[in-house]
Amino acid sequence: MAEGRSAQARSTSWTVAENGTIAYSAGSWNDKEMVLLSASGTETVLLPLGRQAFRGPRFSPDGRKIAVDVEPGGDLIGDVWVYDRGPGTFSRVTFEGTSVFPEWSPDGKTLIYSAASGAIQRDLKMVRADRSAPPTILLHGESPAFEGILAPDGKTLLYRENARGSRDLYLRRADGTIEPFANTPFAEQSATISPDGRLVLYVSNESGRFEVYLRPLLGSERAQVSVAGGIEPRWTHDGRAIFYRSGDTLFSAPLSTGLEVGPRRVVLTGGFVSEAYHANYDVAPDGSGYVFIRSARSDAPGEVTILLNWFNTIRSNRVSQPGE
Repeated sequence: MAEGRSAQARSTSWTVAENGTIAYSAGSWNDKEMVLLSASGTETVLLPLGRQAFRGPRFSPDGRKIAVDVEPGGDLIGDVWVYDRGPGTFSRVTFEGTSVFPEWSPDGKTLIYSAASGAIQRDLKMVRADRSAPPTILLHGESPAFEGILAPDGKTLLYRENARGSRDLYLRRADGTIEPFANTPFAEQSATISPDGRLVLYVSNESGRFEVYLRPLLGSERAQVSVAGGIEPRWTHDGRAIFYRSGDTLFSAPLSTGLEVGPRRVVLTGGFVSEAYHANYDVAPDGSGYVFIRSARSDAPGEVTILLNWFNTIRSNRVSQPGE
């Protein structure tokens, strides 16, 4: 799967007739809504923002703003925007055309994001959320860098690097030294640091499927958080509970002491767009609710594609394949 596509980016409905005719319709990558969901279950679709290719929304530390990237072409082609919940304004913050995965700095004044710096290279950059200064490079590594997040001290940077087909997590310390945090033959991604800076949630597929893990920012001991699959981990603002998704279900679990995770419970189940590589929702800092991305609902009939004689076409292609 391409880095830039969601696991559920396009919804497709299809049917096959006995004579081999296939009819299908596919949803649009761009046709998404940003939805605020209160803790009581009340939905508020941010209609003034329209239907766009929203991805990876993030509440500011004070909860007043939401940063999100808009990728009209998918595949990491887009820019970072900020929605101000007070006046209801939606402002573009970057103009590079390849800016994705925004994260807020601990003070809420700056956004960290990934942007292309060459044919295959991606840097981590910083920009003032009010656009009062041009972006600056935070990290220029040897391989494409994504998902940069600063610890609460504002000095330690945790980020994902894609190298040689693998996804690994690294730390850059205050003195500029870089060291691996989770560097294995498997995929490690979607890391997020606890509000007190002590713990990290991240996703790995070392078990054969993606699961959420918890470990100290300093140290190698860890605990598995999810059961029967898990992605997209997030923290509550006080760090006392963990959220993650499995399928279309959002789970939460209390954090007791150390790495002890309490009983998992279902928070909600709904048709919100999930992300394989990056959490596609966020938890409000005051605990009042969440922000999700949803494929836009429409009563208008969509385009239907008809493929005739599909079975005969497959048979013909197989016969003509050389070497078989």
